[in-house]
Amino acid sequence: MNGNSNGLTHLKRMELEFKGHSYLFTINPEQYELKIPNRANATYTKAGVYLDLFGEGLRELTVSGITGFKSTTEDPEHGYKKFLLLKSIIRENMQDIEDGKPVKDFLMFYNHTDGEGYETIPTRLSILRNVSQPLLYKYDMSFYVIRDANQPRGQNEGQGIGNSIGTPKTAPRTVEDRVLKEKDGANNNFSPQNLKDLAAELLEF
Repeated sequence: MNGNSNGLTHLKRMELEFKGHSYLFTINPEQYELKIPNRANATYTKAGVYLDLFGEGLRELTVSGITGFKSTTEDPEHGYKKFLLLKSIIRENMQDIEDGKPVKDFLMFYNHTDGEGYETIPTRLSILRNVSQPLLYKYDMSFYVIRDANQPRGQNEGQGIGNSIGTPKTAPRTVEDRVLKEKDGANNNFSPQNLKDLAAELLEF
């Protein structure tokens, strides 16, 4: 945040980094929230309450603010250009997935003022425009925190990140089930050509 300097350290701009591309916030987020859940499960019985404790859960980071206006530049489109860069780096990360392959590159979030950095996965990017502030681009972003930036990646972690099973072809099977059900009745909404195309698809499935 813009006021998060404690008088002992200098205020520094927060930063996003993905595959060597850096996004430095012109104005630090107006709100910065880090949720640290505890994986505690309560089981109620007649004898009392039993608590199963599994340690720290998946942290969630939320930031919101504006991308600025002119800042110290003379460019009236500075805030708009920073908005485009912000959207670009978030979408680049979201689209960087391949079927059957784990994710190896994560979006890094650095809070330089507090000396904190995280490997994250963005879960949401909201862009807000307001008629009363037509020149400002507001954002609201949420992330899952995978690990601290200085924490090495373990070899046997209890988590899997990526599309490990690929994209199953469920549509032909769904249509096949519908055909079987409709054959039990008097009417069948599938034309002969549709049934022929379906048979060909099922042979490829």
